[in-house]
Amino acid sequence: MTDRNHLIEAVIFDLDGTLIDTENLSDKCMDAMIQPFGASMSWDIKKLILGTRSSEWSHIVLDKAGISHDHLSPEQLVQGWERLMADSYHSVATMPGAQDLVAHLQACPTVRLALATSSSRAAVEKKRIPHPKLFGAFEVVVTGDDAEVAEGKPAPDIFLVAARRLGVRPEACLVFEDSLFGCQAGLAAGMHVVAVPDPRLETHSFPDVHIVSSLDAFDPTHCNFLPARRRA
Repeated sequence: MTDRNHLIEAVIFDLDGTLIDTENLSDKCMDAMIQPFGASMSWDIKKLILGTRSSEWSHIVLDKAGISHDHLSPEQLVQGWERLMADSYHSVATMPGAQDLVAHLQACPTVRLALATSSSRAAVEKKRIPHPKLFGAFEVVVTGDDAEVAEGKPAPDIFLVAARRLGVRPEACLVFEDSLFGCQAGLAAGMHVVAVPDPRLETHSFPDVHIVSSLDAFDPTHCNFLPARRRA
């Protein structure tokens, strides 16, 4: 995945579905918002919005579900969904291998860590509460509502902002993502990308990335820049 002569200096993680298991909760909360209008959160809709910002996915959900904006506006959908999500963040678990991999990378003196998520800053602060050790590993956190992030994924903006704030060249960054849009954004930024996709996604649609089934299955030596992890 990386050239042996090209050292990775920073690792940038997506958050939802990559580090913490919020996707099932998100679907339940979305269902609660749109079911009163005779719709449900199908996989066909879900796969269109993975990795996108609320200002984008709210329109997609309503349009694909056939719900008039007169009955439920994009803003009302987002506000209601965020309210329901916030009530359950305390119960959200980390994804398999997330804690161990982040701890391993944090222990590498030549590697910097950042978080680049389409979630809002307010949502990230709520998600941080049950996982202080995990979030404490990141020296830079860039959110979807950051003023410097002009376009959401699959545009490269959020990853380029993270790299700039770390002071690391994009080509020296490695991205971990679960969504196709996120992987496309990482590649568009000129970075190396590891995909940890939802098992329902067709992996052949992921472009030029290293695919693993979980963070626990990731072998850092495949990147030629980290020693193997020590496992108990």
